[in-house]
Amino acid sequence: MRLGFAVGVLAAVGYGLVLALDFPHGSRLFPLAIGIPTMILAAVEVGRQAVRRRRRAPGEVDPPAEGVPAVSRTPVAWTYALIAGAFLFGVEWVAPLFIFAYLKLMARWSIIKAVASAAAYYLVITTLSGALGLRIPPGWFSG
Repeated sequence: MRLGFAVGVLAAVGYGLVLALDFPHGSRLFPLAIGIPTMILAAVEVGRQAVRRRRRAPGEVDPPAEGVPAVSRTPVAWTYALIAGAFLFGVEWVAPLFIFAYLKLMARWSIIKAVASAAAYYLVITTLSGALGLRIPPGWFSG
């Protein structure tokens, strides 16, 4: 599971870096400054997990670390679903829907607070993208 998550992060960050190369010079600095170290760390984690798997006997499972709770599948599922939705339908529409769904279903916020938070995100991201001259990349099916 850790290897799969690290590979997913590596793929998502790599895709983001490729998209950032199309941004104007000043606007691409932040995604590159964050994306390159994140990609390096994800690649190191993929290597660590691959070596750990190679050293294990077939069928052997890593014991949970002392004092560290086991990783819940729920946040991982939300993360993969958000990445897949953004890739397929675009961040502009998927992120506000996920913000609403997460706050309503997981945080158990009221509908009004969840809608207000999703709307605030949408307004901030569209205002910033317009002010900075950034193009929000469309998804596979939306553009």
